[in-house]
Amino acid sequence: MDQGQAKRILEALLFVFGQPLAHKRIAEVVPELGPADIRQTIQTLNAEYASSGRAFLVQEVAGGYQIVTDQQLAPWVRRALQSPKPDAVSAAALETLAIIAYRQPITKAEIEAIRGVDVTASLDTLLERRFVRAAGRKESPGRPFLYGTTTEFLRHFGLKSLEALPSIRLPAVSEPAAERPAPAEPAPGASDAAMPSDPDAPAPSAAAMQTREDLAKAARLSSSQVVLIEKIQKQATPELVAAVKSGTISINAAAAVSTLPQQEQVEAALGGKEQLLQAAKRVRETKKRGRPDEASAPEHDTVAALKRRIVELEAENKTLREQLEAVGA
Repeated sequence: MDQGQAKRILEALLFVFGQPLAHKRIAEVVPELGPADIRQTIQTLNAEYASSGRAFLVQEVAGGYQIVTDQQLAPWVRRALQSPKPDAVSAAALETLAIIAYRQPITKAEIEAIRGVDVTASLDTLLERRFVRAAGRKESPGRPFLYGTTTEFLRHFGLKSLEALPSIRLPAVSEPAAERPAPAEPAPGASDAAMPSDPDAPAPSAAAMQTREDLAKAARLSSSQVVLIEKIQKQATPELVAAVKSGTISINAAAAVSTLPQQEQVEAALGGKEQLLQAAKRVRETKKRGRPDEASAPEHDTVAALKRRIVELEAENKTLREQLEAVGA
């Protein structure tokens, strides 16, 4: 088969397939083409598209090939659609998805330990959208499910493999379980993650790059919250922790309220959202004015107590001196 015919066949197949077309499927349809021939033909097609200024290109996504629009044309495409993407996920679901993507395989309890809130609704949404799947069970009490991403996740975010995720620094997280053994079955996307990166691969579409950055932003947000959650767990009362888990107060606000004495935390939590927000605002304003907040810094309590004790000792010494002088007289 000459290259001209191979290009026409591959172009036709990519045109009619709405999902990424895998190497294996192409080989089944066109057995005359080997893996090297397929890659070379795709590169030739992209070179022709670029030289003629076409509005699309062939991109390697989720272990296959798919025709996508040029990212430079994204503003006009969005304007034509006139509405948000119908398959967009909420901020809460995106943050949960980011945690799974960067830390898979992971249990529901471990996700909640990072986010600080219940993730049942977000996880149900991601399972329904087929962005995540149960990838086995963890060998710990209760044998909870382990979750990982899917090929649909890679396709949606325009990722060739999990290695193409934006790089971020992830802090260590104290997990609810003592151990984290291998899952009962391979994590989703594991075969794709093993694929080497291709430096000559075409750039992803504008929509894919935008959602990919959203994913990284959500992952960075979840990482920064780890520190705050650990702070809250050390200082907060059960009433304040319950307010965070119920969504009454944000993690940032709860971190501020947790620096107050326990009695004030309880009163604020029982007073509801408005009182919690006022307490958080009061703590922040005190810090902005540069005055040490005794409740927010235990060391100030210690210093104040020492000062009071010194005053008491001086008073006792004075009394003793007066008594000795009276005896001597």
